[in-house]
Amino acid sequence: LLLGTWQRYAFSIAAAITIVAAPSAAVSELFVLPHQVIAIVGILLALYQAERSANEMIDMTQWALGVYRKERNTHDELFRQREALQRSVLRSDFLAQQLAVSNGELEVALEQAEEAAAKRGQFLANMSHELRTPLNAIIGFSETMIKFPRMYDNTPLPGPYERDVSQIYSSGHQLLHIINDILDLNRVDVGDLEIKLASFSPEAVIQSVMAIAKGLAGSKPIKISHNLEDPLPLVYADESRLRQILLNLYSNAVKYTASGTIVLTVESSGNEVRFALQDTGRGIPTEDHDKLFQHFEQAANTQRDPRSGTGLGLAISKELVTLMNGEIGFESQVGEGSTFYFTLPRDRGFDESVSRPPQGPMIRATNGARPNSTDSATEIVQ
Repeated sequence: LLLGTWQRYAFSIAAAITIVAAPSAAVSELFVLPHQVIAIVGILLALYQAERSANEMIDMTQWALGVYRKERNTHDELFRQREALQRSVLRSDFLAQQLAVSNGELEVALEQAEEAAAKRGQFLANMSHELRTPLNAIIGFSETMIKFPRMYDNTPLPGPYERDVSQIYSSGHQLLHIINDILDLNRVDVGDLEIKLASFSPEAVIQSVMAIAKGLAGSKPIKISHNLEDPLPLVYADESRLRQILLNLYSNAVKYTASGTIVLTVESSGNEVRFALQDTGRGIPTEDHDKLFQHFEQAANTQRDPRSGTGLGLAISKELVTLMNGEIGFESQVGEGSTFYFTLPRDRGFDESVSRPPQGPMIRATNGARPNSTDSATEIVQ
């Protein structure tokens, strides 16, 4: 048991020689009994050594079999992974082909959408011209009949006729404003709306807009006033666009206020001028806050003024404010009223040569001439 491996092999060889030599010695009658004993012992030792060797061979065989099974399992796992990888590659190739097809379809759809947008813009421009011509005639003649009776031999219109003509005049202004809103929205979408920036005092614009707002209020018991900083700071903006923004805000304030007050506050803060229009209307429900500045969106119609709008006024106002490097927002509480506010720069502290990108919270416009999409008729909003 204490022999090493090579010693056991040597002992096995000696035992084999003994097994062969012992019978020969016995036949020669030189040694009988001792050699037989030696032969028996050698046979037993050989059997024992053979058993040990066999056990070692079995152990080695089992170890080799275990290694083989492990390698086989590894090989099988690698084979399965390779098959899975091949399936993934085939799937990826299929998806890549599908993606290429989808990209092609999207490119075609994008081209069609761009073409449709261009055609829409051209259509709106053409329709604007076609609609403005008769509409301006309607507005002009109705205004002449109301304000200049001397053009008709100083014969005043009878009361019912004057009311009807006034309604025609007001409706014509409203329709013209809707057309201008749609055109402005289209120009904003295509990045073609330009702003003519200059430094000016907003006082004249404020007084003019307030006069129009009082006309919009009509017989409603609404007190329209202002609280202006003295001296009133200069703003760096587009005067006509500031007028449009204020008209939109006043229009909404009058529309949703049955009675009470509408107060415009203008004050400076650093390099900005803040305009805030506060009303005592019915307020805006919380669920309408997120969509208020979206296109064609309005607050809930319950208890609203019968005069309707397109839902473009606030959306366009937001675009105009951002084009002039300002910000717009509001605060509202149902049953108490709303405050819409916006800021405009009072100094030329930004690059005015940056054109409007397709989207973005802060938009800067080209300082150049813009198409004359508005005229005196745009004073009446929605």
